[in-house]
Amino acid sequence: MSLEVLTKRAVAIAGIGTLALLAACSTPDSPKADTVNTTASTAPSTTPTTMPSSAPKTPVQMTVTVKNMAFSPASLTVPVGSTITWDFEDSMLHTTTSDKGDAQQWDSGPLGPGNKYPVKFTTAGTYTYHCSLHSSMTGTIIVQ
Repeated sequence: MSLEVLTKRAVAIAGIGTLALLAACSTPDSPKADTVNTTASTAPSTTPTTMPSSAPKTPVQMTVTVKNMAFSPASLTVPVGSTITWDFEDSMLHTTTSDKGDAQQWDSGPLGPGNKYPVKFTTAGTYTYHCSLHSSMTGTIIVQ
């Protein structure tokens, strides 16, 4: 055989070997070394989990900011046993005062900036409140 024929065969064999090697290293079923297998069997469920209504809910600590002549947020929903702390940040005096008739009564009295007033809610219900100095300031705590 001539040198030219041998060279063509060697190049062809080398090319086939390279293709076979590449095919073996990158099959669609084999993840690459820097990828993570995310098949359906190992991926976390995206279905929301809901607790049964009879399961106890963990009490939380929440803050209502008193600023700019408003309670923020104006409405909160929390589990029984939760504590709401009013954080007074406005430059003028305000109160957090439960409305008459609520099962739980509280009145912070006039408080200025830098003061905090916590209330623990131990009974389920809807509690409305206001600032006794500024009637336009109102809020609601829903305890479940």
